[in-house]
Amino acid sequence: MKPTFSIILPIYNAGKTIESCLDSLLRIDFPTERYEVILVDNGSIDGSLEIMRRYPFRIVRESVKNSFSARNCGIRNSTGDIIVLTDSDCVVDPGWLKAFEASFSDNEVMACGGKIVSYPPKNAVEAYPSKIKAHNNEVSILESPLFLPWIDTANAAYRRTVFDELGFFDDIHFDVTGDIDMGWRTSLHGYKIEYSERALVQHINRSTLKALMRQYGQYGYASVRLRKKYRYYYENVLMLKDYGTWWEINHIGKILFHSLRNLFKKMDLNNLILCYIQLCVGMAHMSGMKQEMKSPRMISADRDALEKVEPKPLKSGYIVWGRDDERNLYNFETETKMVVNEFGLYILDHIRNKSPFESIVESACMEWDVDKETIEADVKDFTTQLQLSGFMV
Repeated sequence: MKPTFSIILPIYNAGKTIESCLDSLLRIDFPTERYEVILVDNGSIDGSLEIMRRYPFRIVRESVKNSFSARNCGIRNSTGDIIVLTDSDCVVDPGWLKAFEASFSDNEVMACGGKIVSYPPKNAVEAYPSKIKAHNNEVSILESPLFLPWIDTANAAYRRTVFDELGFFDDIHFDVTGDIDMGWRTSLHGYKIEYSERALVQHINRSTLKALMRQYGQYGYASVRLRKKYRYYYENVLMLKDYGTWWEINHIGKILFHSLRNLFKKMDLNNLILCYIQLCVGMAHMSGMKQEMKSPRMISADRDALEKVEPKPLKSGYIVWGRDDERNLYNFETETKMVVNEFGLYILDHIRNKSPFESIVESACMEWDVDKETIEADVKDFTTQLQLSGFMV
C-alpha cells in the first residue's frame, strides 16, 4: 500500500508570506486522496487566520505560542504515514511530495530533508542566509559539522513511527532549534536520515536587519540550551569540556573572517554591506548566548531522558552520513566520531563483519585495483588510526 502524507504548517502572524505559501500547496502535483494539509494557528492577531479560512485546508489551533508546540499539535491531529513539515514563509515545489515519496521508497529511510533555497531576494539582508549556507539541509544532513545529522523543519519529513517511538518535538526547552534536537535524537537511535535534492522549497528570508538580528539572537540562546541538554555528548564526544560554547563563537568568527577576506579581495559596496550584516548578526548571536549562559535554569540530562525511551539509544554499531569523498561515522559503542573516505568505510565494514585480514586485503585489491603490498600497508595504517582515535576498542 502506498504511503499517505500529512503536511503540517505552523502559522503565527504570517500575513506577509502566508498566501504565497498556501498558493504553492494548492499547486502540489500529487493524488489528493493520499495527502492532507493541516494549518496550525498559533494565536495570530494580524489577520493570518482570516487568510487561512479562504483555503480548502483543515485548521486547528494551538494556544501555547511556540512553533514546536504548534507542530506537535498538527502531528497529533494528523493521520498520514509520513509527517511533512514546512513553514509559513516557504514556497513548495509542485513535485515536493513525489520527491519525498521516492526517498521513502527505501524502507530504511526514517526521515528526509529536502533542498532549501532562498526565495529571490529583494535586498542584501534577504540574500544573507544563502551567503553563509544557513537554512541548508544539504549541510545539516550530509556535513553536520557539529555532531549528528538533523533536518531544518522548513523542509522536513519523518515517518510517523519516529514520533510514536521517540516522542514529539521538545517544546519545553526549545522555541527554536528544536529541529536540531529532534534530528540528534533520531540519529542517536540509529535511524537513517536522507537528503533529497528534488524535494525543493524556497525560503522567504527576513527582510530587515532588525528582524535578522532578532532571529540570530534566538539562535544564540538556543545553542546554549542545546549545549546544556547534550552536555554529555559535548564533553565526551566533541571534547568541548568548557561550559561555554566555543564552537558557536568559532563558527561565527570564521564566517566574519571569510566576509572580511572577501572584502579585502574586492573592496566594493556589496562586500562592505555583507561584512556589516555579519558583524551585527554575530553580535546578536553572542548576546543571545550570553543571556542563556547567565540563566540558572538547567535542562534535564539528555542521556538520562533518552534511557527512558523505547527503543533506547543504540549501544553497538555505527551510523554513516556524508558525501562519497568524506563520510562521517559515529560509533554507538565507543561514543566516538570520525571522518573517513570511501576506502576507509569499505575497510571498516569488513572489520565490523570480522573478516580475516587476508580476506580484507584480497577483496580490497579487487575493489580498488591496487597492488597487494600497498593495500596491506593502508589497511594496517587505517586499523591503527581507528584504535588510536578510540573509534574501535
